[in-house]
Amino acid sequence: MKELEFLNNIRSIPLLYYLSGIITSLFGLYLVLLLAIAAIKKNTAIRYFSTFASTAKAHYLEQIIRIIIGSSLLIFSSEMLGTWYYYYFGWLLVGTSILLLIIPWQVHHRFGKWAIPLTIKYIWLYASIAAILGMIILYAIFIPIFS
Repeated sequence: MKELEFLNNIRSIPLLYYLSGIITSLFGLYLVLLLAIAAIKKNTAIRYFSTFASTAKAHYLEQIIRIIIGSSLLIFSSEMLGTWYYYYFGWLLVGTSILLLIIPWQVHHRFGKWAIPLTIKYIWLYASIAAILGMIILYAIFIPIFS
């Protein structure tokens, strides 16, 4: 895939390459754990989701974390099953995060006031979909390693 050629240079920086694999794995695990937390401590999960975009500090921290995860997906996607999917998913995370950094944080906050109650209302659905995505990411990482 021509878009992934620049990623070959990343292999010359082993620490960055391995770090991106660890971050991508932790992201998959995080998504799976959302379901476990929603099942075991529903109120904790509700409090956690309620903090999204609640303050300027939370907004900017969320975007930085999303950019790190998206960049890790971009870097490590060449080693994963479904390389193109994770490559573009990484760009989606990075691109939307940059967009959210450009617009005033209050816009994200207003969106959160609408979206967070829906997330909480359908927490089992949200957490289940997140867990499925997390398991797919972990599968895409570990199957090539152990094959």
